[in-house]
Amino acid sequence: MPGYENIPSLQELYGFSVPNLMGIFGPKGLPDYVLKKLDDVFAKAVKDPEFINVMNRMYTSVVYMDRTHVNKYVDETFPKFGEIIKILKAEEAKEKK
Repeated sequence: MPGYENIPSLQELYGFSVPNLMGIFGPKGLPDYVLKKLDDVFAKAVKDPEFINVMNRMYTSVVYMDRTHVNKYVDETFPKFGEIIKILKAEEAKEKK
């Protein structure tokens, strides 16, 4: 991340990373034509120079994923958080002893 190149990451320090996922979510059951329209609009919006400029000022990378890719990412990534929490709790318990 620009401006933080010399700060070790969680991966480097502890062997795991925590993603920062930002997105737009809608209610379950949206019709396919609405989902398609939203995919098209957001795919275009993330390429807008003004949007990219704002994200850069916040030191936030822009990585666009359509709903299929987001669902896959969440399904693969979020279960790992349970394991990370177990590891952190075990470390915390060691420190208390």
